Amino acid sequence: MNGFIETTQVIQQNLSGSLGYLPLSSRSPSEDDLRIGALPAYTESKKSSTAVWLSGMSLAVALAALALSVQPFAHKSLSAYPIFQAFNISSSYSDSSIPRPVTSSQTVVGPRSFGPHYTGCSSSQLLSAIRKIRVDEEGLSKMVPNNRSFEIEDFDYSFDWPDACPRPHVFTSAEACDLLGAFGGLNLNGDSLTRHLTNAIFLILTNKPGGAVWEMGDTCQGDHLFDDGKECRHRIVDNSHHEKVSEPVCGGDVRVFSNDLACPVDPGGYIPRFLDWGSTISPLKKPLSTIVLNSWGLHCHFSPWIPLLGAIKPLFAFAQTSYPRPISLWMSIHAPGSNKPVEYLATQGANNVQEYNKYMDSAIDTMQGGATLRQGGVGFLDWYGMTSGATSFDGTHYMWQINMEKAQLLMNVLDVMWAEAVEDGGLWNLKSLCPPGQYSYQCHPFYFFTKKLGSSLL
Repeated sequence: MNGFIETTQVIQQNLSGSLGYLPLSSRSPSEDDLRIGALPAYTESKKSSTAVWLSGMSLAVALAALALSVQPFAHKSLSAYPIFQAFNISSSYSDSSIPRPVTSSQTVVGPRSFGPHYTGCSSSQLLSAIRKIRVDEEGLSKMVPNNRSFEIEDFDYSFDWPDACPRPHVFTSAEACDLLGAFGGLNLNGDSLTRHLTNAIFLILTNKPGGAVWEMGDTCQGDHLFDDGKECRHRIVDNSHHEKVSEPVCGGDVRVFSNDLACPVDPGGYIPRFLDWGSTISPLKKPLSTIVLNSWGLHCHFSPWIPLLGAIKPLFAFAQTSYPRPISLWMSIHAPGSNKPVEYLATQGANNVQEYNKYMDSAIDTMQGGATLRQGGVGFLDWYGMTSGATSFDGTHYMWQINMEKAQLLMNVLDVMWAEAVEDGGLWNLKSLCPPGQYSYQCHPFYFFTKKLGSSLL
């Protein structure tokens, strides 16, 4: 604990010299700041002015968040400061142009041809089971990089799975495309750890050894795809509709976007950026809930206030009155490898990572008042146990096996979320009214999209 405080004090000294901010008073905190109360909704007409206001306040809030990160673990309870309440960026937005089915659920999903594949546990139970995963001492995640087969169909889990839930399903490319096609899109935000997960998702969706790499060559595949080398990194596309993608991912019916961001120090810009991305989603998918994954820590010096104020709190508040409601997941920082460089052990060692993950888990739970993922809360995907003891090539990043396990586990969580949304009355299905590719006056806005894409997802 003292290591965190000493480290962040050094960070404060460095930042205060370069940014010129003044630390806020550290009075006795409470937990109310992270809870979202009654929120004023705003409509499309207010979207632009609100975005401008948010952007104008972002610098002040960012500096406040950085100042408060000086001693992120110094208090037993969660900090509450008047400035957080004064700059409450957590407004919500509802797009009045989206058709709204009669449903008791704010989570809305589309029909699927396959699945659900994972049954036997709820989304909350599955997330709890993932926390309890442990590395198999003889599993593939313990192996050093080698030239073994990296064919997608050869993948299998290498960890010890707890008995509380059935073992997770292994999704084929067709099944994963079918699953993600039933949501509005997948939006990932984070640093290199999230970038590697994105690449594994592309591996599954495309069923190609290069994943998101647009020019694979002889090196950008298998374990080398994840060694964080400059050669492969600069060949990776950040979205499924990138101009350099050789052929449409999942036939063009799935939209995946990865925002490679070291640390979310612009709180006022998070929701406007999310809305900008949402504006690129086709009318076919706008009635469906999007999936949002966030994860930061290493480049934020493990200061929890930065991601909490910079992303999690704005997104959670936005989701409460948004329709359809996005599905929000926070991903923990995975375990450091045993070969973590000595110079980083004091600030990025196992104790630091575990303390940060524990704090973030508690803060998120406090913010949402114990709400579950199914109830619109932020789900907590804990990667620590499944990586503790696995082989890392540099002490920070993991290779093909671990990243594929993460991507497959994510698919299982979304599979369960889809089934729960359907059970809650959130299935949006226009197939009978609007046959794909056929003109009908009721579905005129969608006709040209279905005809062009040949989509069967209405």
